[in-house]
Amino acid sequence: MRTIGIAVFVIFCLAIVYVTVVLHGDHSQIKQIREECRRIHSEAAKVAECVVDSTLRRARQPQLP
Repeated sequence: MRTIGIAVFVIFCLAIVYVTVVLHGDHSQIKQIREECRRIHSEAAKVAECVVDSTLRRARQPQLP
């Protein structure tokens, strides 16, 4: 019983680490898109529109790691 509890705890911890890594990768991608759009456009509205368009485009065509 104790072994099962430890195994469940370890799996739970590994799941938390995995989610953290995945979210960090998503955040890095969004940051990269935002910086790219800021270089191209100077107006805030155009930057926001560019970020949305680029994010949707990348979501439709996912890149393999």
